[in-house]
Amino acid sequence: MDPLPRIPSPPSARLREFCYRALPILVFLGALAAASLLWGRVGSGRLLTGVGEGFRTTVASPHPATVVRLLVEPFTHVRAGTPIAILQPYNPAAQVDLLRSRLDLARIQATPTPAQENAIPLERLRVEVVRTRAELAISQVRLEFAERDLARNEPLFRDRLVSAEVYELSRSSRDQHRAEVDVKTRAVEALESRLAQLETQATTEGSTANTPEFWDSLESAHAEAALQWNEVTLLAPINGTVGAFLRQPGEFLVEGEPLVHVHSEQATHIVAYLRQPFGFEPRPGLPVSVSRRTTHRTRHPSQVLHVGPQFESITNALALVRDGILIDSGLPLIVALPQGFHIRPGELVDVQIRPATPGHQSPAGSRPMKLEKRRYDDVVILKFTGEFDGTNLPTFAGRIDAMIDAGDRQLVLDVFALKFINSSALGYLVKTSKRVKELRGEMVLARPSRFLTRTLATLGLDSTFQAFETVEDGIVHFKRGESVGKIDLSKAEPDESLTGAVPILFRKDATVAGKEPPNQVGRIVTLYEDGLVFRYDPAPGGRDPVEADLVSGAKLKLKFRQPFAIKEHYFEMGGVVADVKRGAVEDAPTAISVRATYDRIREDDRKALQQFVRDLDAWKSELKDK
Repeated sequence: MDPLPRIPSPPSARLREFCYRALPILVFLGALAAASLLWGRVGSGRLLTGVGEGFRTTVASPHPATVVRLLVEPFTHVRAGTPIAILQPYNPAAQVDLLRSRLDLARIQATPTPAQENAIPLERLRVEVVRTRAELAISQVRLEFAERDLARNEPLFRDRLVSAEVYELSRSSRDQHRAEVDVKTRAVEALESRLAQLETQATTEGSTANTPEFWDSLESAHAEAALQWNEVTLLAPINGTVGAFLRQPGEFLVEGEPLVHVHSEQATHIVAYLRQPFGFEPRPGLPVSVSRRTTHRTRHPSQVLHVGPQFESITNALALVRDGILIDSGLPLIVALPQGFHIRPGELVDVQIRPATPGHQSPAGSRPMKLEKRRYDDVVILKFTGEFDGTNLPTFAGRIDAMIDAGDRQLVLDVFALKFINSSALGYLVKTSKRVKELRGEMVLARPSRFLTRTLATLGLDSTFQAFETVEDGIVHFKRGESVGKIDLSKAEPDESLTGAVPILFRKDATVAGKEPPNQVGRIVTLYEDGLVFRYDPAPGGRDPVEADLVSGAKLKLKFRQPFAIKEHYFEMGGVVADVKRGAVEDAPTAISVRATYDRIREDDRKALQQFVRDLDAWKSELKDK
C-alpha cells in the first residue's frame, strides 16, 4: 500500500510552531547570557552613585549694604581678585563717626604743642635773665667802687686823718655790695639753668599728637569710618565660575549675607555613600572603577581615599526617597579622581566597588596614600601617609593645586609617615614650592624621614625646602619668623642610586634558545631618554671573553632596577650597543664604558624611564636658576 502524500504546512503554521517550541528556549539562553555578562560587570561588586565635589566659596557683604551694580554675569569664569559687585554700605552711625573723626583731626591740629605753649614763658625768662645779668653787672661795679673807697680810707683811718664813722661806713658799704653781688650771681645761675632746661624740652619733647604713630592711628580710624560710608567692591576669592546672584541691584544685604557663590570648574574628588547592608569592610585603598553617565561609558580605575568615621544623613542629590523612611543615611566614601578623568562639581557618576581579594593589588599598581588637611589660622598643615608616586600623583596634585588657587600660601608638609616618593611626585613638590614662592608664600617640610633627607641631599635639592623637626616648629616659622628646630638637609648622607647609578645585569642576546650566556654585572653611569651608559670592569690578568661581546651593533639583554622611578620593579629590555670606550673612566683605566640604546622595551617602562630622566634634568635646571 502506497503511503499517503505529505500534507504541506503553511509558513504561518511553521512560524507558530517555532514560537511555541524554540523561541522560549532561545530567549531563556539569551537572558542567561546577558545576566552572566551583567554579573561580570556589575554583580561582582557594589555599584554606587557618586557625585563630584570641588571648592565652593561664598562672597558675602562685610557690612549692611545695598547692591549698587553687578560687574559680572552669572555662570562666567573669573580669576581670583576679579571685581564681582559694588555695594553701598548702609550704617547710620558711619556718617557721625566720620564727622567725629574729622573733628578730632581738626581739634588735634588746632591744639598748640608744648613748644608753642612754652614759647611766651621762655621769652619772659630770657628777658629776666638779661635784666638780672645787667643788675649783677651794676652791683659788681658798685662793689668795685666800694672796695676802692675802703682801700683809700683804711690808711687814712690809721693815720687818724678820717674819723671812725667814715671808715665804718665805707667798710659796711663794701660788705653790702659784696652780698648783693653774691645774691645776683646765684640768681643768674638759677635763671640760666632753668632757661637751658626749657630750651632742651622745647627741642626734644613734643606732643603725642605730632608723633607718626599717633597720626597713623587717626588716619586709619578716619579711613575705616570713610570706608563704612563709601562704596565697597567685592572680589572673587578663587578661580572658578560665578553662580546665580542671590540679590539684584537695589536690594539690601545684611552683614554676612551671601551675595553669590563661586564654584571651582573641576571637581577635586568624588563622594559616594555606602548603604547597609554591605558584605565587606570598606577601607582606604579599596579598588574601584568610575564611569561618567554619557553615551559612551568608559571605566577608569581608582581607589578609595578616605572612609567616614560614622554614618551620615544624605542631604544632596544622592539621597533616596523611600516610603516609610524619612531620612536616608550612609557611610561616606571619598574616591580619588582617576588620571585624565574630569567632571564638574555636582555631576553624578557610577562608582563600582570591587572588594579586594587576598593578594589583590590596587589598579595600575597604585598604592594607597592619605592626605590629611588641618589649619592653624592661615597656616595649612598637610600630612602625607603612605607612598607618593606617579599612580596617585594626579589626584593629590589636583587637591594641593586647588588649595593654592583658593588662597593658601603658607604650607607645612608633615612627611613623617611618607614611606616613599618617586621622581615624578618629588618633581611636582619642587615645582609647587617654586610656584608658592612666586605667590609670596612658602612651603616647608616637617619631620622629614631619613629616606627623604637623603633624597634631597643627593639630588642637590636641600636648599629648595626648609625643614623643621616638628610641625609646631614649622608653624612658629610662619607666625614669628623664627627658625626653631631647623634641620640642615645638606648634612644627610647621599645615595648615588637615586641618580641612576645602580647595578645592571647584561648578557649577549643569544640567537639559539637555551644557549644564553651567563649574566654579567655592570654599573649604570648615566641614563638617557633613549638609552643608557654603563661601566664594566673586565677580569684582571688577561683578556676577558665578555669584551668580545661589547662591540658596536651587538645586541644585549639588559635588566636593572630604578626604585626612584618605580618601586620594586625590574626593567627588562633589549639593547643595541652604540659606542664602546676603553679607559674612559678616570678612577679605573681598564674599565669599559658602553653606550646602549633601548630595543624591545615595554612602553610603560620606556615612559617611566623617560619621565625619570626629565625629572633629573628639571632639577638640574632648577639648581642652575638659583
